[in-house]
Amino acid sequence: MKPVMRPVEKMSAIGNLEQFSAVLQGETIDFFPPSKNVPIYFVQENGEVLFLYDDTIPEYYKVPELAGTRFLMDMKLLEAMTQRYVPIYDIHTGEELFSKEEFLELRQKMSGLSIYGSEEFIFSKNLEFPGMEYYLERIDSNLAAIQAQEEKINRTFSHILSALGFSISSLTGPQNVEIIDTGSTSRGTNIPNNHWDFDFMFRIPPEQLSTIRDGLVQGLPTLNGKNVITRNRIRLQQVTIEGIDVPLDIDISFVPNQMTYFSTEQALQMRLEQIKKQDITKYKLVLANIMCAKQILKQYHAYKPSRSDQSQAGLGGVGIENWILQHGGSLEDAARSFLEASTSKSFLEFERVYSVFDFGKNHVSVAKRGFPYDNFVMKNMRENGYQNMQKALSSWLKQLATEEKSETKTL
Repeated sequence: MKPVMRPVEKMSAIGNLEQFSAVLQGETIDFFPPSKNVPIYFVQENGEVLFLYDDTIPEYYKVPELAGTRFLMDMKLLEAMTQRYVPIYDIHTGEELFSKEEFLELRQKMSGLSIYGSEEFIFSKNLEFPGMEYYLERIDSNLAAIQAQEEKINRTFSHILSALGFSISSLTGPQNVEIIDTGSTSRGTNIPNNHWDFDFMFRIPPEQLSTIRDGLVQGLPTLNGKNVITRNRIRLQQVTIEGIDVPLDIDISFVPNQMTYFSTEQALQMRLEQIKKQDITKYKLVLANIMCAKQILKQYHAYKPSRSDQSQAGLGGVGIENWILQHGGSLEDAARSFLEASTSKSFLEFERVYSVFDFGKNHVSVAKRGFPYDNFVMKNMRENGYQNMQKALSSWLKQLATEEKSETKTL
């Protein structure tokens, strides 16, 4: 049913997502001038909030439609995170763009995140699949190896920073550096193999960037010299660390330490810890599903995000982890949902209806003061990665059906 649109004497403009978040959390906004970038209005009518276009804005600045835009996706995410449902409509068509059912579905995808009022993780019934023993047999040894290597890496970091006059600490200070493990290796969701790579975020005093960055480059010897060094990031290949027999790849990004927030990595870690707390057996099954998903998508060249490898243009490691966790820990459920939503659609059509959200803040986006919550489909994927992911998931599900049929006959 279309909402009744009638003239109102007073409207308040929402010019950006920060203002929208404030409204959701109960702050009163009497008036903001129209935003040329985001011409969306809201008006309170009978206890219901409607989000509307402003027809007075010149055509050049108008967003053609709200449905399927990144702005609408982000509005939905903010409503789910603040646990406050507000219906959203298109003023021109009266179409409901965000229903209560969609809100509840998105809330379920946040299970296991107590920070958003959804503590208990909701497991899928499809956690097991033929061939998962390969991953299950390696989980314990993989986690043990990671812990041992991280201890030695952190000890090396401590020695380098200490020589530069800095201390490792989560407290903000002119001589303090906070080190955050951001990669899948730190969470034990990496593909078990003999090639080890670690990703870290260093939250540093911004004025000390060059000193810390250059000191780390000098203090971390590499075997092949194929390193990438930019202003805010260093990517070092085949780093030798005392006490570790094999060379490692280490990726370090630098962000200012002036703000505190719930990050991407903290959101993933909170969920995995909750899963482990609820059921250790299912915890390992979930890890196996994530590992398998990454393995398959790597084989089909649909893994790395477009910003790091345009030939793959996939969800990326963190995106895949969120994708699996948002489907109850099940690769089968995630694959079926992806393929169902992608049937007969181009990537541009698909990304308007299918999202994989980040429920923690991206460090780089925070540093740049942009919208901090990623949508891994819109941000990381492109048409080629989308097509390859369809092929990968279709092939895997066919193989799954064949193996399950074979097992049934054997029984």
